[in-house]
Amino acid sequence: MIKMNWKKWSALLVSVLLLMSLAACGSNEAKVVKIGLVGPWTGPSADNGLSMRHGAELAVQNINANGGINGTKVELVAYDDASTPEESVNAVNKLITQDQVLAIVGAFNSACTLADKEVVNREKIPLLTPVSMSDAVITGDDYVFRNTLGNKEAGTAFDNLVDSKSGKWVFTDGTGSSKVAIMWENDDWGKGLSDSVIEASKFYHQEDRIVSNVAYNVGTTDFYPQLTKILEQKPDLIYCVSLAAEAIQIVKQARELGYKGLIMGEGGFNAESFDKTLGTKAYGCLFSTQWHPSFPYPMSQEFMKVYKAAYPDSEPDMFAAIAYEAVYIVKDSIERAPASDDLSTYRTSIRDAMNQLKDFDGVSGKISFTKHQCDRPEFLLQKRASGAVIVLPKAYAQDTIKR
Repeated sequence: MIKMNWKKWSALLVSVLLLMSLAACGSNEAKVVKIGLVGPWTGPSADNGLSMRHGAELAVQNINANGGINGTKVELVAYDDASTPEESVNAVNKLITQDQVLAIVGAFNSACTLADKEVVNREKIPLLTPVSMSDAVITGDDYVFRNTLGNKEAGTAFDNLVDSKSGKWVFTDGTGSSKVAIMWENDDWGKGLSDSVIEASKFYHQEDRIVSNVAYNVGTTDFYPQLTKILEQKPDLIYCVSLAAEAIQIVKQARELGYKGLIMGEGGFNAESFDKTLGTKAYGCLFSTQWHPSFPYPMSQEFMKVYKAAYPDSEPDMFAAIAYEAVYIVKDSIERAPASDDLSTYRTSIRDAMNQLKDFDGVSGKISFTKHQCDRPEFLLQKRASGAVIVLPKAYAQDTIKR
């Protein structure tokens, strides 16, 4: 009869059970849906970039609180690109090979997204940008998508805020202005929007209304020389394509030089820091946006609820709202794509599902993708002491423009 050493057997049994437990835990930890996020958490675009990140993070938190994707928790893997194309490419490569994400949301700057485009098309992984507006970002038959308006679409939507069929142009007829000056940051985004304004002025036979068209480099802090020359032309509207830091300085210095006309802006005019830094100097400024906190749509109201719970002392902007929406578009695409153990096949299926997005309930109503580009409305708002109000289009207007 074999004599058993119960101490040894007990120790062995405990070890086996422990290994089985660890294996089970490892299996559960591995069962997660990974989505990548790349954008500027530092650098010249950090203000708006962090807003984009907050929106994406809140979407993931809300998705997980409501069962995840097909019952599986979502993990957001986020990397900072500091608004640098090289860093953005490095981040995207890490997300694809190291983190093995199923899809990527980003980048923020058009130059970064254009650099990332080559990588995601080569590796065949869907990338959805909620911010980059350069027309070159979207070609319509690859792995890159956009749930914000591009320069061309934004220009068309903006012009349509006023009845374009009657030949009225929003920059002049819509705002009650006769002379327009343009200031734009010297990159793809700035040039694209500036070119759109120039082309529109010609279309409406009002090119003589453009009295100045000036580019500047990102990081510029002294705009006094440029503004002095611009103000010699006596514009009653200055249109700025600017990030937050430059937008703040342009408005501040224009007012210090005695300019009392309208200032209309893109990008940085949406930032919370714009209002906080400028205070009363921000009042009267116009800005275009694709989302407003007052929108009655379910996703917009849901976003406002979770945002205010997370950041009770902060007001969300368009970048946060549309990034929130972007993560939900990725969720929707993953749920509609047939799952596969082969990562490459799975990513392509998600891309194909995203390509079929139609009547998705987003933060500004239903949107669809046509050749990877979304359709959505554009709005013109004016900053007031009581907050921003919609002034165009008339169908949504809460007030008229105050000069």
